[in-house]
Amino acid sequence: MNTKQIVAVVVVLVIIVAAAAVTLSMNDGDKKKEGLYTLDANVVEVTMGGITASPKIVDSIEGLYSDIYGELADDTLTIEDAKADTAFWEKYCTYEPMITDNGDGTFTVISTDGKGPVEVELGVMDKMISTSTIYLTTIYYLICMKYDETPYSEEALANKELVAEYQKVVAGGTTLDYISSNTELIDYFDADGYIDGGANTLSNYETETLAQNIEDASSDGSKVVLIASGGMRASSVDLPFIDRTVRAAGGQSGIFLSVTDIPQAFASIELLGYLFGYGEYVEPMIQDLQERLYKVYYSLQNTDVTHKIYWETYDGTSVKLSGMSGEIVDFFGWDDSLVTGGEVDTETILMEKPDILIFYTNDQRSDDEKMRA
Repeated sequence: MNTKQIVAVVVVLVIIVAAAAVTLSMNDGDKKKEGLYTLDANVVEVTMGGITASPKIVDSIEGLYSDIYGELADDTLTIEDAKADTAFWEKYCTYEPMITDNGDGTFTVISTDGKGPVEVELGVMDKMISTSTIYLTTIYYLICMKYDETPYSEEALANKELVAEYQKVVAGGTTLDYISSNTELIDYFDADGYIDGGANTLSNYETETLAQNIEDASSDGSKVVLIASGGMRASSVDLPFIDRTVRAAGGQSGIFLSVTDIPQAFASIELLGYLFGYGEYVEPMIQDLQERLYKVYYSLQNTDVTHKIYWETYDGTSVKLSGMSGEIVDFFGWDDSLVTGGEVDTETILMEKPDILIFYTNDQRSDDEKMRA
């Protein structure tokens, strides 16, 4: 990785001022700084749902760059410039498709049975039951593009047709509590109409509940598919059995994906776009995301600023730099030596002097608890 690639994986902390990252201090009167406050580090917050393989990952990266570095080095760069930069394009934009258009109204989707890839033949789907914010977030962006609305804007939420279509497609699965604490999408959901599966992973999804959820979603004649992770977290789940359960309950199939990096995020967007009838928006969306991503990448190549981070979960331990969190840190080029995946004591953090501290938005601890004051 180019040593000039720098940092950031964040957006704003609880005491935010207009969405800009801020430095926390305890310099009020005679109050002395304690704990991690003594570092005078940028303390920033990231939404867990923004660090997933959905279109929001690019929003998060843009926001992080803006908050920490300011203006882009060149905001006029195009998709052609991105493609011409072969190092960037090959690393971040080249992917193996997960879906193929068969030209007869059907698609071949690449899923997994827990041991290897399997091909699933499907037509256009009407609804999904899912166990991840990745898929419901991606569908949201696609529907926003269809209605020419900016994601998360007041106008998007006020668009009744957009909201109704979103509620129809994203039929159920992931709990509303999890959606509320990990995304900015809860206002788009109708608690009375949404089929809350009571689980957020396949391993916690009761078989009887899943079957009933599929049956309920299919009861109006809709074509329903289960979409869930087929990665490491699903390693203890009998995926073929889950697929048979879905089909027996009236669903079309279980689709199990492993999406852990930026190129696979683009492949996932492509898959969901075509599978749910938003094919015409796939290419413009992906190209827009790739162009915007390249502007940040290019800007990072043109700065000599370096950063060391400490990124903590809500339970006070360091995050694991796997999946998209690791991908983002790699993209920005941060020194992540303190991000161990386990407990890091205060003395070590103070000695190592990270200049950026990262927390999640769903961390319910007080600022002083986070800062170990």
